[in-house]
Amino acid sequence: MKKLASSLTFSCVEPEPITVRALYELLKNRGTSAISHLHLPSYEQHEAFVKNHPYRAWYLIRQNLEIVGSTYLTSDNVLGIFLKEPSTALVKSTLEWVTEKYAPLPELKSLRPSYFYVNVSGENKEMIQILESIGLPLLQHSYRLDQYNQE
Repeated sequence: MKKLASSLTFSCVEPEPITVRALYELLKNRGTSAISHLHLPSYEQHEAFVKNHPYRAWYLIRQNLEIVGSTYLTSDNVLGIFLKEPSTALVKSTLEWVTEKYAPLPELKSLRPSYFYVNVSGENKEMIQILESIGLPLLQHSYRLDQYNQE
């Protein structure tokens, strides 16, 4: 684990063309494991999103200089992780790095818990299995209403 952690670097997301492109490539690789959109946004939409930088913190994850994923924190204490090839060691190293660098924002009753939590698409079975295998408890199942068809 320490060997893996020492080969990881986390670089702040800046709205530079090379970073925007790298994040777009990661986004394209998500497939059905995306939570925030049903269809891949255009490159221009993505670029505007990155320039808006809606997160508390946002990083590209590199292993031996190769981009292997990204992670972000929201003001709701959500920790987002996307890894091209998730592994238990890589997930644990990412969780450890983020939680050593940041503390959760204070609780706001009914709005924000006092702890970090990870949202994972129900389609992302590999990440679900990894998070469960390292002992993270399931909090809830969430469902999209915009896909609901009342007949």
